[in-house]
Amino acid sequence: MKVVFLAASGSIVRWAYTDVINDPGIEYCDYPYDFKQGLKKYIFTRRVAELTPFFLKRYWYAKYLGYDFLKNVDRNEEVLFVFTCQYNMFFDTFFQSFIRFLKKLYPKSKYAFYYNDIIETCYPECIEMIKQEFDIVLTFDKGDAKKYGLEYYGEVYSKNKIEQYDDIEPFDVFFVGSDRKRFDIIMKLFKLLSDEGLKVIFYLFDTLPENKNRFSEYLPDVVFEKDRIIYKDSALFVDVYCPYPLTLALIDKCKCMVEITLAAQDAATLRLLEATVYGKKLITNCRAVVEKPYYHEQNIFFFNSIEEYSSINVKEFMEKPMKSVNYNFSPLHLIDRIIALIY
Repeated sequence: MKVVFLAASGSIVRWAYTDVINDPGIEYCDYPYDFKQGLKKYIFTRRVAELTPFFLKRYWYAKYLGYDFLKNVDRNEEVLFVFTCQYNMFFDTFFQSFIRFLKKLYPKSKYAFYYNDIIETCYPECIEMIKQEFDIVLTFDKGDAKKYGLEYYGEVYSKNKIEQYDDIEPFDVFFVGSDRKRFDIIMKLFKLLSDEGLKVIFYLFDTLPENKNRFSEYLPDVVFEKDRIIYKDSALFVDVYCPYPLTLALIDKCKCMVEITLAAQDAATLRLLEATVYGKKLITNCRAVVEKPYYHEQNIFFFNSIEEYSSINVKEFMEKPMKSVNYNFSPLHLIDRIIALIY
């Protein structure tokens, strides 16, 4: 049986699938970000996809998507197609038609869809279509699994080699993430940690318009530089892209990481997986963390609210030795689970 794994290129999430990309027995297919350029913007539309004859579609998709499995087709071959939610970028174009094209091209194929983000942010109006077109739909979020009747699997991540940056010195606490209506708690934590005498580096990007002028509410009389705010011994980078190799280098140099989940989220983010894999402490408000098999109170500091956080000695938590944790998040196990469920 052949396995084809379709996900996003150019995405931080792509790093989570390094084990899949490096596996010679799996064909990893990047999402074609340039599909709206030139002739492609007409080919990859729902209307054209529905009206185009199968033989022409096969030629176009093979030519413009560049996927190997479209070039040398054995119609008797059993193929497992695994899509991740990064492919939801196709939902407003030809996604459903593409799936049906593949089913015609490979009559013996099976289809799995994996949500590694909460459905609320991934076109929730498409969930019934996804359930209809796929043999199995999985999610990393227990709440979404219960709400939508999906298979729960949990988080996946591949351990990556860390590139060293000579100009990064050891520091205490690191956070990187977008606003996504988390501005207030992110700013409160940044100030609280800095006020405790910790050296903190936060990257906050995609700041919502209504929050762009609110930094002074939390950090009065601070020093503003080009792309960052200096507060005591800490730095807050605002709307600055942090490439993932740099993110890994900062993780490597920090003692502790911060994870802040969305209100609707009942699962961890990459921060929890990174902290576990690279042996870092974690401060998190993810309520599901205490149920994880790799949870230990000496490694992970969970708080329900910012008020609760304020009453706990974080310095004491950070000074306690780490407990050794051995847990494999590899996405290859996800594929094994899918095969066991479908076949």
